[in-house]
Amino acid sequence: MEDVSKQNTETTGAPQLKKKLGTLGVKPVKVKALMRDKFAFATFRNEEEREDAIKKINGFVWKGNTLKAKKAKPTADPLLMKRKLAQDDGGEPAEKKGKVETEEDQLPVGIRSEHNGKFCELLEIKPSPVLENYRNKCEFTIGKDINGLDNTVGFRYGQYRQGTSRVGEPDNVTIIPESMKNVVKSFQAFIRSTEYGAFNPENHEGHWKMLTVRTCQGPGVLVIADFHPQNLSQDSIQKVKEDLKNYFGSGPGSGVGVTSLFFRLSDKTSSNDVEHVLGEKNIEEDLLGMKFKISPNAFFQVNTLAAEVLYKLVADWCNVSPSTTVLDICCGTGTIGLTLAKKVSSVVGIEMCQEAIKDAKCNAQLNDIDNVRYYCDKAENVIGRVMKSVQSSKHVVAVVDPPRAGLNFKVVQTLRGPRSRIKHLVYVSCNLRGASSNFIDLTRKESKRLKGVPFRPVKAIPVDLFPQTNHCETVILFEREIPDTDITNSPESP
Repeated sequence: MEDVSKQNTETTGAPQLKKKLGTLGVKPVKVKALMRDKFAFATFRNEEEREDAIKKINGFVWKGNTLKAKKAKPTADPLLMKRKLAQDDGGEPAEKKGKVETEEDQLPVGIRSEHNGKFCELLEIKPSPVLENYRNKCEFTIGKDINGLDNTVGFRYGQYRQGTSRVGEPDNVTIIPESMKNVVKSFQAFIRSTEYGAFNPENHEGHWKMLTVRTCQGPGVLVIADFHPQNLSQDSIQKVKEDLKNYFGSGPGSGVGVTSLFFRLSDKTSSNDVEHVLGEKNIEEDLLGMKFKISPNAFFQVNTLAAEVLYKLVADWCNVSPSTTVLDICCGTGTIGLTLAKKVSSVVGIEMCQEAIKDAKCNAQLNDIDNVRYYCDKAENVIGRVMKSVQSSKHVVAVVDPPRAGLNFKVVQTLRGPRSRIKHLVYVSCNLRGASSNFIDLTRKESKRLKGVPFRPVKAIPVDLFPQTNHCETVILFEREIPDTDITNSPESP
């Protein structure tokens, strides 16, 4: 629990105030001084510490000033703000004015004109082999349904910031497999039998927050239960975990096939690490004739059969040979690089999630692959070192599958830099708008900040990994011509 008290701070700043509070036996987590308004905010770990601080601060004289303290108002809740705006407008929700996006205008003129205003040649969408029951991971919200029934597990009827907090069960959601729905129903029955209610985002009370379920083509089912501890004792929290374990291990929930069970304390003071409670520590998925172990927090495509279509396409566009080195940037559990590994000289993977890198190394061993190596760090921190390590390779291909926001600018600088041997780059994007700055920086003319021969987008193709939604993955092939002399004689890239 995190609480805030407000103190008059006319004569000093945050560091001095925090130090002085320490002499009173007051230990805030954070202090933020706003000198113009002559007050400060102090954040505490729980309500007891906050109330104790208010008593000790009130009336304390410091540098001729008498300090006053009181509980501060919480940050405005987006749901309540939405409701107030609706009331002020006569019951109609206030519409958010959208920012006009103009990324297209930043594309090189030659590229736009060559493809009738498009970035490059756009091929027909590749369909998913399955349209229903395909989603292998879902995060379910816990809250009240439209009738006010608490501890309902499912999806909100709309976004919270749009003023929606009610939850509906996923019974009629066709993209979710029955095995996952059975777990949701069973978990819902369990939490309704406990003394703890759902976490309420409006007043921050309650406990059960979210249920994450992963399934696979085999029998494995991985579950993570998120729980807000509030002011519960460690003994009380331990009993919640034991009851959950017994329910799915040998109790009424044992028939829904949970093979990996995890528990996570979810509040601002917890580490948010998952705690293994029951069964295996991961699940195993089959993909393109290979085995992949998946940990709770590791990334894996949510549609396995469509992911096979995606990875076959990537392999085709990489045009690899036994002399190729593949840079698998943002590699996750290693899926793309490992599916290519037996066709190439070597694979180098970069990924910042430690769990994912651990999975990738395990997956390499599981599939008898020994020509891969991994770097666990942000791509921008190691890309320079990685590029130097592949200078002697005859053919280097980069495959990037970044988060929605795209690659860090430093990574793009290095990939197209004067010391880069990369002539072919395959970019997998789940959000073209978010990654548009990457596309522009890869293709724009050389400048002081962006050295090296620019890439040209050759072709792009959407792959339907998310049937019955508006979303898809898009694969874009970039190429460039760089003479060997440009590489060997160029200065170091940034």
